[in-house]
Amino acid sequence: MPLTKIKSGALDSAAIASDAQNNTVAGTNAGDSFSGTDAISNTLFGKAAGTAITSGDYNSVFGYNALYTNTTGSYNTVFGSSAFHTNNTGTKNTAVGSLALYSNTTADYNVAIGREALYTNSTGTENTAIGMQSLQANTTGGYNTSVGVGGLYTNTTGNYNVAVGRTALYYSTTSSYHTAVGQGALYKNTTGVENTACGQGAMYENTTGNYGTAAGRHALHKNTEGVRNAAFGAYSLYNNTTAGYNTGCGYGTLYTNTTGANNTACGHGALYSNSSGANNVGIGYMALQTNTTASMNTAVGEKSMYYNTTGASNTAIGYQSLETNTTGSNNTAVGNKALRYSTSSYNVGIGGFALGTNSTGGSNVAVGYTALFDNTSGDYNTGLGHQALYNNTTAGQNTAIGWSAAFYSTTGEYNTVIGYKALFTNTTGGYNTACGANALVSNTTGERNAAFGYESLANNTSGIHNTACGMYAAYKTTEGNRNVAVGYYSLNENTTGSDCTAVGEAAAFENTTGEEHVAIGKHALYDNTTGTMNTAVGVRALSNNTTGHRTVAVGKEALLYQTEGSYNCAVGYFANQTTTTGTNTTCIGYNAAPSSATVSNEITLGNSSVSSLRCQVTSITSLSDERDKTDIVDLPVGLDFINTLRPVKFKWQTREGVANKDGTERAGFTAQQLKAAQTDAAADYMDLVYESNPDKLEATYGNLIPVLVQAIKELSTQVKELQTA
Repeated sequence: MPLTKIKSGALDSAAIASDAQNNTVAGTNAGDSFSGTDAISNTLFGKAAGTAITSGDYNSVFGYNALYTNTTGSYNTVFGSSAFHTNNTGTKNTAVGSLALYSNTTADYNVAIGREALYTNSTGTENTAIGMQSLQANTTGGYNTSVGVGGLYTNTTGNYNVAVGRTALYYSTTSSYHTAVGQGALYKNTTGVENTACGQGAMYENTTGNYGTAAGRHALHKNTEGVRNAAFGAYSLYNNTTAGYNTGCGYGTLYTNTTGANNTACGHGALYSNSSGANNVGIGYMALQTNTTASMNTAVGEKSMYYNTTGASNTAIGYQSLETNTTGSNNTAVGNKALRYSTSSYNVGIGGFALGTNSTGGSNVAVGYTALFDNTSGDYNTGLGHQALYNNTTAGQNTAIGWSAAFYSTTGEYNTVIGYKALFTNTTGGYNTACGANALVSNTTGERNAAFGYESLANNTSGIHNTACGMYAAYKTTEGNRNVAVGYYSLNENTTGSDCTAVGEAAAFENTTGEEHVAIGKHALYDNTTGTMNTAVGVRALSNNTTGHRTVAVGKEALLYQTEGSYNCAVGYFANQTTTTGTNTTCIGYNAAPSSATVSNEITLGNSSVSSLRCQVTSITSLSDERDKTDIVDLPVGLDFINTLRPVKFKWQTREGVANKDGTERAGFTAQQLKAAQTDAAADYMDLVYESNPDKLEATYGNLIPVLVQAIKELSTQVKELQTA
């Protein structure tokens, strides 16, 4: 059916006309190639608009020469002079603007809005170009989106790109999978692929760099070849050129970086000055702000590692942690202002203000709030616990573990401290070891002490070379030296006593100033106060001694009741439980006892149950040198005295009852008869009876030998006289 002209004024040739196929045309030669019923529902306005359409359907065309060569293309919408000019079979395209989609021939699903938008596109499909000359040079590239004047201007065959902003992705030609939002974003990109840039000038200089992400004004602005970078924030990674694998989040992060790779910066100005340093992490306001070439640093917190320039392999976590470090390496700081002023290397500070004032000290470890806070140049220190080694300044090789351990120590070196307030008041004392709450808590200048246990050596101030192991061991020692106390309450009351050794619960407990003791066993030398040079080995051995000295007691409760006696020796279980004030006694054997509590200068071998005294030789030698004797005369007693003696046979029946002795028959004398004979002869000098204990008289048989010899001599004389008679 022929077109029906709708005339208007004098311009008949341009009148609006419609036909039975719902085609509507207006303009000279517009739609003049319709043939029969092939073309339907086209709307053509403008001279030569859709002039070549033969069977194309549902096209809407407005403009001079718009859709000029289209033949069968359908569902196209065209507004603008020469828009979609070259299309012949392309369908479902939209072109708005003079020369928009001008060169399109067969491509489908494109949208071009703006003068010369998608101008060169021929077969590229599903592109969207909004803005003058947007996607202007695109030919076959598809699935691109460009919003802004000159966006993706040079793109020819690149696919799946998004450009929003004036001249975004302007020079990109064949690369794909970019997203650029902002004026000049990815402006110089040519062949780089899969980049994302959001912000004015973001990734502006990028040419071949791949897989980059930039969000913020001029982020990654100068990047050319760097790959897999991510910059979030204005001027983030601004100067980066070829370095890759960097991440910057925040204004000016990694601003100066050019070739440094594998860096992560998050926070305003983080890693701002970094140029070639690699493998750094800076998180927080101005973290690692002045770092230039150093690598492998991690800084988390506002101004953490702020002044670092070339120091490498550091870790700083916390506000201003390692803030003034410049060249120090291999440091670890975790906590508010931890290692803030440190410039040295190999330090570890974990906790608020840990190693807070350290400057040149190296190889220190501080864990806990203000641990090693005042350290300046001390090296090789370890402080673990709240305020551990707080006041240490220049001393080195200290180890303190526990709340306020070695708190006041300043210059003392080589101390090892474990426990709450252990070595708390130490100032200059060195080479001390304290393990246990309040161990060596009062020590100030004492050196080479070792304390193990709760409040062991707690009151020591200046004493040296002491060792205490056990709760309250050597508790009150203040100035005593070279003591050893092992056991609960051992040497507890000692103050200035020195050179004592106490091993066992409460051994030498009451000792105050006594010196050079050895007490081994529970409560051994327990009551000793000022007695000196005693040795007690065994439970409660010498337990009641107070001022006695130079005594040896070996065995359970040996010399148990001695108080003031001295120079005594007791060896054996319950040996000498009699002596109190006697001196120079020796008792050897189980329950061996002297003749009395006050006797002196006596030796006892064994107890009352001993029935044999065995030895390799049959006699005991004693001093008999003539040079040590005076008033020497012939013995005045002899045979007559012997004749007064009464040798007897008897059966033992002890008053205390000695099982292995009572009932046995023996031969000998009675002490009472010997005493009477000695008295009658006025011969007490013979000392035949030992009367130290009047309740138990003892006989000294050996003293009869001289009188027996004298008696034999007298008998010999009588025999000779008889022989010559």
